[in-house]
Amino acid sequence: MVVMGATDMVVIVETKATYYGSDGWRVCFRVKNQGNRSANDSYGKVSTKSGTVKYGYFYVPKLAAGATSGTYCDYVKPGGKVVMIPRLEALVQADIWNLVAESNEGNNWASFK
Repeated sequence: MVVMGATDMVVIVETKATYYGSDGWRVCFRVKNQGNRSANDSYGKVSTKSGTVKYGYFYVPKLAAGATSGTYCDYVKPGGKVVMIPRLEALVQADIWNLVAESNEGNNWASFK
C-alpha cells in the first residue's frame, strides 16, 4: 500500500544472475520509485545474502513519482575469488542510508538466486 504523498523505492531484477567465468556472476537490476512523490538522490549496495560482504555501491539520481532508473549491472565474485558455485545468493538494496523518506522502508531489496 502506498501512503498518499510518499515515495517508495523498490529494486526490480532485470535478469537472473549469470555466471561469466573469471569475471564472476553478473547481476542486473533497476530501482523504481513506485510512490506518488519524487525521491531524492540515494545510494544502494550489492551484498551477500547475509549482508556481510559488500560487492559494490551504486548511485541513484532523483526519481520522479513512478519513474525507474536505468539498468545497473555488477559482477559479483564471492569471497573475492571467482568460484564455480551452483548458485549465487546476493541482495541488492536501494536507499541503504535512508536518504529517502518512504511509505515502506521494508521493501527496498531484491534477491538474486
